[in-house]
Amino acid sequence: MEINMFNFISVTCFMLFTFIAAEAQTYTAGVVVYKPEESNADDTPDVFVSNNVKSYVDIIQKNQNKVDILVFPEYGLTGVNANDKIKEHLPVISTTVGNISELACHKNKMKENLVKLSCAAKENNVYVVANVVEQSNDNYYITTVAFDTKGYLRAKCRKHHLVNGSNFEESTNYSNCSFTATFKKHGSVPFTILFGNDLLRPIPQEIKTDNVIVTAAIKNSLPLNIGFSVYQGFAVSNGVNVLASGYYQKNENPAYYNYGGSGIFLSNGTGIVSFSPDGSDNVPDGMGTVIQQDIPIVSSRLPVVTVSSRFLGKMPKLSLDYMNITGLNDTSKIVNHCVDSKVCCNFSAEFADETLQEYKWIAFSNKTVFAGEEVEVFVCALAVESALVTPKSFRNVTISSTIEKPKINQSIPIAVQQNYLPVDFVFNNDTNLITLTKEENIVVFGIVHVLSLAGPEAGPNVFLIVIITLLCIALVVLLVGYLIWRKRQRKNRRSL
Repeated sequence: MEINMFNFISVTCFMLFTFIAAEAQTYTAGVVVYKPEESNADDTPDVFVSNNVKSYVDIIQKNQNKVDILVFPEYGLTGVNANDKIKEHLPVISTTVGNISELACHKNKMKENLVKLSCAAKENNVYVVANVVEQSNDNYYITTVAFDTKGYLRAKCRKHHLVNGSNFEESTNYSNCSFTATFKKHGSVPFTILFGNDLLRPIPQEIKTDNVIVTAAIKNSLPLNIGFSVYQGFAVSNGVNVLASGYYQKNENPAYYNYGGSGIFLSNGTGIVSFSPDGSDNVPDGMGTVIQQDIPIVSSRLPVVTVSSRFLGKMPKLSLDYMNITGLNDTSKIVNHCVDSKVCCNFSAEFADETLQEYKWIAFSNKTVFAGEEVEVFVCALAVESALVTPKSFRNVTISSTIEKPKINQSIPIAVQQNYLPVDFVFNNDTNLITLTKEENIVVFGIVHVLSLAGPEAGPNVFLIVIITLLCIALVVLLVGYLIWRKRQRKNRRSL
């Protein structure tokens, strides 16, 4: 009886310890899928920004005690019009942003909208990450801010890589793009803040963490630019957890959408994807839903990752542009093609027809638009040849690439099926190989290698390496000099 009681207590204690340990190793994230209030003829620009703030506060209040951190999208308060149509309104829709560790709640020198977000974070005991238009002197920035559970400003990350023709300034400073959140139940969790275009580049070493927040406004287009697939590929390729809130808006045709795609993507390949707040064709302005997920505090880059994401909600109608990328003339089931002697693609697929009718193998090395920016890429992929193609079923697809690692900034697997939903696949980080794991109607499937890009990332790290190397050499010289001096001292003593 005593032994049974001892065993019972031991097992109970072990289970309790395991439960506590599991609780301590995860935090709960909420990514907001939000449709902004848009301006109309009766509203001034500051009114629709204020209306969006009210919707944000309502979402924050409804998720009190449900999540530890809430992430809102880029342009969620202003709409994309702030970038290209209402330059004259920037002084009205923008706000000054205080210094890091400053309490924004009830501060008179910050605009009311920022104060409301800070107070909402404080009153509802949740970290809030939101994108604002920041005014600093006569300059304007697209800035993502983070408030802690007491309303203090913990991050102020200005956008680094802007599309040409922007009304905003570009930042080269990453120092305010990371912060450490302290969650009452889960301890400290470091975060990195990035924008959509940042995903084309390695994460700067000085802000690199296991948990990445992305506020983005990627305009979806075929065959490569599907926002959620870029976020998902970035997560597994870099071994990080990604919380991505993407801007959501109808395009010129009021029945369809071309912005959208948000989700939570873990380094282990699991994820949740959503395109719109409710998936209907007429989502009310100011409506938002929250993707909720428990996230491991520590991530890891796995050599081989099995990727499987589930879709949340309903799919709205999408009518996407097709950006033509020349495909190969060879549409056989097995194809090997080299762009040059060291850059090659290897393709194989199983499908019913004898050839890839209405599809093409892509072995492409040139400039194209990817994640909203024109970049040099090397692509190995299977894709529909136009936006009008009805996707066909493939039982198996395997694609690999051969390219020297130093030439690559990012290797991002992309995988999209019919209705632009995620595809299950296996990705080998070490060999650049992607494999379809079950039968799917494929829209695009492959790997995008983003080649070397200019940027501020390398400078500080190279400089730091040089400084450390020089210090090590100096220490070695001093040590050798000291040993020689000691040896001479001993020799002199013996001679005496």
